[in-house]
Amino acid sequence: MSGTIGSRFPEKHRKNFCNRHLIPGSVFRLFAPETTPPKIKRFILLAFDEKAESAAILFINTEIPRNPYIRPLQFPIKACDKSFISHDSFIDCSHLYERNLASFKTAFIDDPGVYLGALSTQDLKAIRALVQNAKTVSPALKRKYGLP
Repeated sequence: MSGTIGSRFPEKHRKNFCNRHLIPGSVFRLFAPETTPPKIKRFILLAFDEKAESAAILFINTEIPRNPYIRPLQFPIKACDKSFISHDSFIDCSHLYERNLASFKTAFIDDPGVYLGALSTQDLKAIRALVQNAKTVSPALKRKYGLP
């Protein structure tokens, strides 16, 4: 367990906090083995699979990609409007990453400080629409997470 204040609360309270905030639109900061090089990244929890075994996530980047096919799939967010970022950034809607929900929950319960906040309902809707229309995300993966 890390030395954060949140990690010092009783496990019952941390589990309750996790259950209330582990929802689509929540923003987290955790180690991301999917990136090159692997590092700690901020990401959006977008959706859960039907069996609630895995979660679809989208990474937040501070720079927009140069690729002209991926550029339109970047959702801009302003630091002045979002407490969970310190620089204007982009949510990359061109690629869905999957996380095992059990290990994700364990990391969250161990350190509630990984939770940074949440997107507005309006932003989440817009992001879902971008992912649904993204040709870079397979139809099978979209279906798995209810994004047909």
